[in-house]
Amino acid sequence: MISLLWVMVAYSGWNAATYVAEELKRPERTLPSALAAGTAVVTALFIGLNLIFIYSTRLESMKGVRWRPPTCSARRWREPFPR
Repeated sequence: MISLLWVMVAYSGWNAATYVAEELKRPERTLPSALAAGTAVVTALFIGLNLIFIYSTRLESMKGVRWRPPTCSARRWREPFPR
């Protein structure tokens, strides 16, 4: 249910752009370029932040590290109905 929250937040941002279009002088030109520029900025920030995370950690400290799911979620998949 929590993961749906982020989907709704993302959709709300795109949906709100239609309300802003009424206030623009030339929405057929301005709105697509604003959406493209906003998407490009967010993508650049996301990639830049991930690069910072990757290159700020030394390679030696990442060797041999394995990701395991938390025990509470693993338990939940084995027991679908809580008792």
